[in-house]
Amino acid sequence: MPRCPRSEARRRVGGGRSRLVRPAVSARALGVATILVVGWLTTTPPSTARASSDPISPLLVARVPNSSTIFVVGSPTCSRPLCLGLYRTSVTATGFAQVALPPVTSSSGSLTGTLEHLVFANARIGFAVMGSSRATTLYATFDGARTWHRRDVTVSGVIESVAATPSALYLEVANCAVTVPYCQNFRVARSNLSAVHWTSTPIPQSRTSAEGSFFGPLAALGLDVWVTETGSRAYVAQSRDSGRTFKLTASPELLSVAGCGLTATSPTTLWAQCPTGMMEGFWFSGSDGRSWTYLSLRVAGTAGSYFDPVSPSLAFLTRGEPSNVLVRITNSAHTITTVGSLGCPNLLALTFVDLDHGLAVCAVSSVTYLETTATGGATWQRATITPS
Repeated sequence: MPRCPRSEARRRVGGGRSRLVRPAVSARALGVATILVVGWLTTTPPSTARASSDPISPLLVARVPNSSTIFVVGSPTCSRPLCLGLYRTSVTATGFAQVALPPVTSSSGSLTGTLEHLVFANARIGFAVMGSSRATTLYATFDGARTWHRRDVTVSGVIESVAATPSALYLEVANCAVTVPYCQNFRVARSNLSAVHWTSTPIPQSRTSAEGSFFGPLAALGLDVWVTETGSRAYVAQSRDSGRTFKLTASPELLSVAGCGLTATSPTTLWAQCPTGMMEGFWFSGSDGRSWTYLSLRVAGTAGSYFDPVSPSLAFLTRGEPSNVLVRITNSAHTITTVGSLGCPNLLALTFVDLDHGLAVCAVSSVTYLETTATGGATWQRATITPS
């Protein structure tokens, strides 16, 4: 039976970014953010109410697609066990406006509590997934995160991943029971951006890998939807009609221990990040997934690296500990250039909006902070979250 991705360690990329269970892909071009919970990173102990001079620790970023606008989830010091705020800024991090989060509660082992995914379709419309590995709830905002509204997903199952386009919302859902070791019946649920009316389509399974297969998170662009399937062989399931029908394409290069994560940067260009045990592999396709170019950039899966595809011709990757050297990938993934260093051993987020401008969340011991660059990663400057 298909295995539930939540039961396996997954690797974070771009934007995204995860919980202690890590996501396999950045859909940074779609504004997806998933949450990284680092085992060594601990929350600030509860103390007194937050003073105006107390720092706000960034934990998650969600970029608005085709925009320099970024939403940052941060943790101020306060007297409660879990304190989180949401702040709207830009890639330059020169100003922060505090907005609202949906109702987040504490969750063991998670710095962001029950907040699992955050994605924006545009500057006003966004979605948050709240819950745990056994039950999830969807919230939507239609006013730039000033207010949030619960949405009932009529397709039963746990939300495994989420992707949004300017006109549609897609959820990867599966049935996950306490008494069954693996999740089953993986489907793509779709709705327009109102998130009210839902339809769903099963994700097809190859006969060669239906038993014990893994699925990566969703990627979507325009009318196209993609998801990887890994079992005894690797496949890409692709829909050309907004997730109504899918076809499987054999992609033997994308073998993985937990399903590869895809980022779509055009209708024909895809980037892939594939956890392969202790290491990770990176791939590029300029032929809609029919063939793949290997990036000779394997890194350790626990090294604190981050992968951020930006466009059909540009991606960034940090190499992890000890200084997170940053490389730029261009020329259809054939040219790899070292451009700078973040100077911190772990990243919780990395997102570039173009060749020059990017923002990162650095983590050192129990401290997190923002870094920005306007020089393509050659130099970085620290930014402080100071809500106006």
